[in-house]
Amino acid sequence: MKRDRENSGNRINHQIRCPVVRVIRDNKNLGVFSTDEARKIAVSAGLDLVEIAPQSKPPVCQIMDYGKFRYEKSLKDKEKKKHQRQSQEKELRLSSSIGDHDLLNKINSARKFLKKGLKVRFTLRYKARENSHKELGLKVIERVIAELSDIGSSGKPRIEGKFLNCSIEPKNEKK
Repeated sequence: MKRDRENSGNRINHQIRCPVVRVIRDNKNLGVFSTDEARKIAVSAGLDLVEIAPQSKPPVCQIMDYGKFRYEKSLKDKEKKKHQRQSQEKELRLSSSIGDHDLLNKINSARKFLKKGLKVRFTLRYKARENSHKELGLKVIERVIAELSDIGSSGKPRIEGKFLNCSIEPKNEKK
């Protein structure tokens, strides 16, 4: 019998406290056994007794290699995470007094996001007296739109209180 391991969710071997369990091995139902008998069967095979469905009557246990089971489960979880979309929209913040080089860096970041297929939202926040010169912010946003027009399409910039927002979506290129 392999030693009891720290686990996440499933009880194994001596952690199972029910007097009677239903035993499964290689997807075949072996029947209902006392927990001690089921443990002996697992030990004789050099495997672990793992509680799969503790809420059923009697609880369902499976004879398997628990280390291999955990490893395969972690691989499946990694695969699921890989295919999950992180975020559909990225936000880049600007100011109306942004320098040319800083603006080019923001545009290059946006270009990378658009190539990955993500939407990019530019948010320009007006501070203090900049609020009375909204045309400066519009010039910055229009420059961004012009620079990214080859890779993305945008809607009209919207002014919402202290903010000027503009979303740019990647162009769908069909080959």
